[in-house]
Amino acid sequence: MENVKLFVQCSVWDSDTTSKIEGFLVEILKDAHENDYLSPFLKEIIITDLYKEEFDRIAKKWNIKSVLSNEAEYISVGKICSNKSREDPQHIILIHPIIFSEDDWVDRINSLLLNVYAVGLLPVELQIANEYYCNTPINHVADIFFAFFFETYYAWLRVDYKKYSNGQPPISPRNITDAYKRKLKRLQLKHQDDLKFDYLVIKAYDALFTFLNLSVEATRYLFEFSEYGIFEIPMRKFITQLHDQVINVAKNDPYSTLFLKEVMIDILGKSFLKIIENPYEIKVSEDPKGLFPDVVDTHNRIVAFVDVLGFSNMIRRFDLEKDINLLKDLKESLDGAVLKMKAMFRTSSGNFECKLFSDCFCLSVPYYDTDTDFSYQFATVMLGIKTYQMLMLMKGYILRGGIAIGSYYSNDNMIFSGALVEAASFEKNGSTCGKSLPIKFPRILVAPEILEKLKGTRIHILMEAYFKDGLVSDLDGEVFVNPFFNGDISRFVYSNIYDGFQSAEDEIATTLKTIVKSSLELIGSLLTPASSEISMNVLITEVNSKILQYENESAVVSKYIWVSEFLDWLKKENDPNRFKYYKVDFKEIVDSWNAG
Repeated sequence: MENVKLFVQCSVWDSDTTSKIEGFLVEILKDAHENDYLSPFLKEIIITDLYKEEFDRIAKKWNIKSVLSNEAEYISVGKICSNKSREDPQHIILIHPIIFSEDDWVDRINSLLLNVYAVGLLPVELQIANEYYCNTPINHVADIFFAFFFETYYAWLRVDYKKYSNGQPPISPRNITDAYKRKLKRLQLKHQDDLKFDYLVIKAYDALFTFLNLSVEATRYLFEFSEYGIFEIPMRKFITQLHDQVINVAKNDPYSTLFLKEVMIDILGKSFLKIIENPYEIKVSEDPKGLFPDVVDTHNRIVAFVDVLGFSNMIRRFDLEKDINLLKDLKESLDGAVLKMKAMFRTSSGNFECKLFSDCFCLSVPYYDTDTDFSYQFATVMLGIKTYQMLMLMKGYILRGGIAIGSYYSNDNMIFSGALVEAASFEKNGSTCGKSLPIKFPRILVAPEILEKLKGTRIHILMEAYFKDGLVSDLDGEVFVNPFFNGDISRFVYSNIYDGFQSAEDEIATTLKTIVKSSLELIGSLLTPASSEISMNVLITEVNSKILQYENESAVVSKYIWVSEFLDWLKKENDPNRFKYYKVDFKEIVDSWNAG
């Protein structure tokens, strides 16, 4: 006992509190020594509120992994650091002062002491370095995991926590499971961006270890295995067989870690990581966007936000009974356009979302940061927005909005999204630079970050056709979506759709085929030369009437003047200084899906 050094430091404790804590630790160590569970290899107990900094120092000194659990559901407050030397094993117990705010702090410290003591009970073949790599066989990783779990479970077999718990675990299996799912989903999505296979596998093992280790802690309390959801069966097997094998090791009886290997393979398989043995191989899903759809977490999406120009004025006009048919016309127009858009994307398999709130329409799609996926996903969003604009323009409604990329989460009741906030700010400010313009033109602006990402990507010739006139640059440098379809381009795409898409087995190709075909069928009647001319003339007439109607309201009339100028440019393209098509410098335009 005299060989264990004590170091107690907390910035909010006075000297009396520090002395009391030191006295408590001496008594706990004395009790552990008398009950024969004080390890001769325990060298120091450190209590400090500089918990992470101290852990990093020890990790650097002993060249061990510098990893602390910091999931939202669980924060580490007690850690055993080991030098992993067989010749001269040494252990340090690191404790955060917050542990003393818990009713069971004495038993928690005793558990740490028992953890260290349990190391000496491990068979020699399990006293191995806790390091694994992407090519480490799964049975060896299972042995490493079991050694940790033995130490933890053995300690808790000897400590009675139930007097503190009221039967409720401080960390529920549901929260443990959600944390694991969130971590694995983020890892899988990150892997699609950077393709760092070694990083993915090692971090997946780390996340699985945390999941299982916290589950071992939860076994001290009462809970239902159903809280593990899709992992209920492997977790039931893990917990029940872990108990038996820990007892076997403690009694020096024959033991096996085969059950743990099987549990790990099962859980990782449900996480889109397939483990194959003989020969050893790990297969990663090529498209994890559908992994754990129940996880409450944000992920990267391309998000478009669009609303109807002058909606507030429409409400006021209706309330004043100046236009009693307005609500009916607007409802029919919005319902018709949104229903067609939802049907258009519902038939695809691309995880698209279409939502309508008030006059605001939101379209989003997940993406990967690869040189193909991002350009295709943006192309489909652009196509969708063009279709929606066209449908609404034909009803006489002008739109404004933005397209951005970033975090996104939604369910039936809410949307939580940084990308939506940014896209909505484009609509609100009339610009992407963060400054509010005095005149907010009716444009659906594209974030500069999107334009930058499109550079250097590859795209199929059929989708590239839409970029020829899909984006337009304004006098102020802002880039926006051209709401009009070029009839020649659209007919080219439609006439080649089966040659370009039909034989492709790629999921992106299948999705695009469905969306492009649906879009062209929705607005196909407007794409003949005669129909396009008629539609354009109708719009010009409507816009000119609005200019006359609002000639004394400068804030409103300026928007219609902008539309008039844009329509005139589209017909004649005679002022390259006013508008010009924005050219995307793709790295490669391919005519085969295999090339993409």
